[in-house]
Amino acid sequence: MNLIGSYATDRTLNELHAGVGMHKSIRHGTDALASIKYVNNNINGSGYGVSAGLRHDFSDDFEGEVSIDFVDVEVSTTRIKAGSRYHFSREMSAGLGVDDSGSLIFNLRMSY
Repeated sequence: MNLIGSYATDRTLNELHAGVGMHKSIRHGTDALASIKYVNNNINGSGYGVSAGLRHDFSDDFEGEVSIDFVDVEVSTTRIKAGSRYHFSREMSAGLGVDDSGSLIFNLRMSY
């Protein structure tokens, strides 16, 4: 189980996500992912989001990830996201990515 926190921004929208996620190994170095989160943005207020995706370890410290993210904050949207993650330790990592709307995404993950 993971605690999830992320911040996404483009020219007009600033969005904060906080929630929990889980992963299951589907083969060596590759995991299926799922999460549920609280979402708050500067335009529409707050709501929820769910996502599902895959991630793959390219080395001990570096991984890549793709996901589909559904967010319902007054208006519902579905986004496709891609990104990478650097592991500072086994418990903590930071990621940087983009989605299909052009938003830049920065996130932190703590695993326990």
